[in-house]
Amino acid sequence: MIDIHSHFLFGVDDGSPDIDSSVSMLKRAYEDGVTDVICTPHFRKNVFEPSKELIEKNFALLKAANPYPVNLYLGQEIAKFGQMFSKLKAGELLTINGTKYVLLEFKYIEDGDVEETVYDALYSGFKPIIAHVERYEYVKPKNIEKMIDAGALIQVNADSLVLKRGAAYKKRVERYLKEGLVHFVANDMHYSREYCMKKAYDYVFQKFDRETADDLFKENGKILIK
Repeated sequence: MIDIHSHFLFGVDDGSPDIDSSVSMLKRAYEDGVTDVICTPHFRKNVFEPSKELIEKNFALLKAANPYPVNLYLGQEIAKFGQMFSKLKAGELLTINGTKYVLLEFKYIEDGDVEETVYDALYSGFKPIIAHVERYEYVKPKNIEKMIDAGALIQVNADSLVLKRGAAYKKRVERYLKEGLVHFVANDMHYSREYCMKKAYDYVFQKFDRETADDLFKENGKILIK
């Protein structure tokens, strides 16, 4: 499996406090059957603003310390803010593995211009991936359809499907899956969270079929990395 949204990288956000914790997280990913991980540290204006230099330095240290056959790639999860696309163009923020794909996060409460941000991203030359879309209760299936038609890709979290704390999230994700509105399932891993990619894969396999599970957890991720 390929995990396209994770906070394995230490010392840059709330994902991992130190390199030993990051290695422990990689062990959990490996044991869950994950072969590739895209590290996507947060950029949230006035909350998490790690420099590109710090991210790349810690990423190199983590790659060197990684004892598991899990390939690591670098990106960033960027919470929408005013100068986002100009900073992306300037190379101050990171896309997914140096591609034009960019993982975007939005406020969990009302933030009505998600569609507009997708159009702005495309106009700026980027391909937006909407992170954990099930968390935005103001985003309806019709909005997701419009964003996909425009060129956006949609990611949901594995724990929304298999952990009990998110009944509303699970209901949304299942609806989105039935309507073909999801491209990736990822773990959005933080050190304090459960790694549940295999549980989620098995759930989708049983609820839908193998082809759907393979596309969401493996094949679409391969295309994204390349």
